[in-house]
Amino acid sequence: MIYLMRHGDTLFNVEGRLLGQTDIPLCPIGVENVKLTASSLKRINIDCIFSSSYLRALQTAEILASATGAAVNVNKDFRERNLGIMDGQFKDSSKWSDLVARLGEKEFIPPEGESVDACTDRFSRALEFVTKGISGNVLIVSHAGVISLYMRYVLKIKSKQSLLGNCAFHTLAVGADEQLCVEQLNTSFLRGNT
Repeated sequence: MIYLMRHGDTLFNVEGRLLGQTDIPLCPIGVENVKLTASSLKRINIDCIFSSSYLRALQTAEILASATGAAVNVNKDFRERNLGIMDGQFKDSSKWSDLVARLGEKEFIPPEGESVDACTDRFSRALEFVTKGISGNVLIVSHAGVISLYMRYVLKIKSKQSLLGNCAFHTLAVGADEQLCVEQLNTSFLRGNT
């Protein structure tokens, strides 16, 4: 199984700001929620962990690794989408609301940012690398935006549940034809879902 997980909360998440490639740590709430998730995650028997190179994802992965005993491997292609000049802006600001509403559109490129195709291509390459030759349960700690775009445009999942909350994850299985298929969407131990 492949578990695509969003990192724990950051100050930008708590404040309602867009968070792309600004490299900030987890906030205290985020650390606590990752620790709570880690205690439940032990029962899944994670064999290895891959993480985005951003601090918030690495901190999440290290906390989970200490609970599961799995080693953390870093892959920069699991990083979040480059949001350009939108990074750090408040999502509900009237100045940015029109652009925020377009972030999920395939043809929209944030000013000075990254296209959906570039983002999903690098994430797909990294995921393919991880799934080739690795058996067992693999946890990938990444980011909500890039995971959501991957689910929507690569796996063709149109559910509102494809946008992950902090510390939530999607469960994917590798089919006989080496294709990934969705087992569960947006699972969180913080909400009591399993």
